[in-house]
Amino acid sequence: MARVCVYRYDEVDGVPLREVDGWFETDQAKATYPEAVREERSTVRRWRGGRESVTRAVRERLLRTAGDRWVLETALIRRELADRFPGGDRHEFLSDDQAAEWLLRNGHEQAVHRWLSEQPGERGPGRPQIGGRVQVRLGELLDDVDRFAAENGYSRAEAVRALVAIGLGRRKDGPRPA
Repeated sequence: MARVCVYRYDEVDGVPLREVDGWFETDQAKATYPEAVREERSTVRRWRGGRESVTRAVRERLLRTAGDRWVLETALIRRELADRFPGGDRHEFLSDDQAAEWLLRNGHEQAVHRWLSEQPGERGPGRPQIGGRVQVRLGELLDDVDRFAAENGYSRAEAVRALVAIGLGRRKDGPRPA
């Protein structure tokens, strides 16, 4: 079990600061999205007062913790430069937006859909609702409803709607059951 401290990085008056922001266990990460290798250009101080511009190569990977947080791990590829870049490897929490940007930039579109998409499942248009559903036990009237439906070329549901409309006086031109 490898517990890793996660830091919040800041800079005050040109002095880099880091503060512990939390921790996570790498072996319990839900997902790991590796390696984007990139170059960083930094200016470092020399012993004799001058400044020097140095380029370093870093490897990044993004982890989804067991607590559903995103951690960006940044590591030096060339360890011999570690003395020139204090702090070496970095671990910092990212917001969902920052994680989505990193994932898209590094070709992990499926991960964005898996972890960050809030789109509901697709549904077809379906049949439009005619009205609220009503369940009625017709008992001995069911034979009469079926006969009415057959005589008038209706489905059972259409026959029930027509009979209710006739009974309510909304439809005067339809036949009445015997």
